[in-house]
Amino acid sequence: MKSYEHLKDKLVEIKLAGNTIKGKLYDVGTDFIVIYTNMEFFYLLDEHIQEVRICQWNEEEQINTPPQSPFFDNTKVISTKEIFMNARGKMLQVMVFGGIGIHGYILHIFDDYIHFQSIVLGDLYIPTKHIKGLVIASSSSPSTPLPEMKKLPKLKSAEAEHVKFIDRLSKSTGKVAIFNQGAPVFNVGKIVQMDENVVHITNLNGTTVYISTDHIKTIHVLD
Repeated sequence: MKSYEHLKDKLVEIKLAGNTIKGKLYDVGTDFIVIYTNMEFFYLLDEHIQEVRICQWNEEEQINTPPQSPFFDNTKVISTKEIFMNARGKMLQVMVFGGIGIHGYILHIFDDYIHFQSIVLGDLYIPTKHIKGLVIASSSSPSTPLPEMKKLPKLKSAEAEHVKFIDRLSKSTGKVAIFNQGAPVFNVGKIVQMDENVVHITNLNGTTVYISTDHIKTIHVLD
């Protein structure tokens, strides 16, 4: 991410798929950048950044000196995976569906997905390739953030076996699941079969729907 090093402390506008964020470029990691807006810190993953523009300051857009980043010590460069690890148990938003953030807590981190506990949607499994960024309220924000988890749940031995997202899907065969819950369009149905990179589900109308695993952004399994 050396391309953005010279933009530190500048006002920038970041274009992502379905969302635009404007703020001060606070820091740069190996595969992400941090934007500060007075209210929130945005940790944006490099692979989802479409465009970065330098903006002109005006009085209404003055951004105060940010407090310490809640996820890392900005004296050293770290990676997205380390950000996820440091964020476990903290109330935050996961950016998955454009500008729509899902509020909750990161519980566990696997090879290519996370186990996320949404305060509205329940337990979600989210492939990391679909996570555009994490958002956490600044300590100087007037809003009162929800508290951190007092104690993170331990990883069950059965869960530890599902290090890949495809393993998680295969293990859920025979169960009812909600795919892409929180998006404008989502699917609900019983997983009847896994065929390479396609999930076969039967929905509530008895219709078979074939879903590409590449387009599954979240899944909530009903146990």
